[in-house]
Amino acid sequence: MSGNSKGPVLGKWYLRRIRLNRGGYDSSGSYYGIGAPLYKATCDDDTVVMVRGMTRRMALIELRKQYPKALLHVVVRNRLSQT
Repeated sequence: MSGNSKGPVLGKWYLRRIRLNRGGYDSSGSYYGIGAPLYKATCDDDTVVMVRGMTRRMALIELRKQYPKALLHVVVRNRLSQT
């Protein structure tokens, strides 16, 4: 089940940090700017969200702000974290 306009999105989310160089570019040359570390959150239903946070936990909090009604089961480094 997925939602529209930041509505409920159910399923497992995978949170992965995207490494950026000093200019704000990733390894494929996409520009994301500079600032807090960048994380890519993908869901089983193909939803993709880019969030920033100084830590993985802070990035998860930002994801929760964008999808407040979602039941998040985030897979982080081979362990499941329910929020």
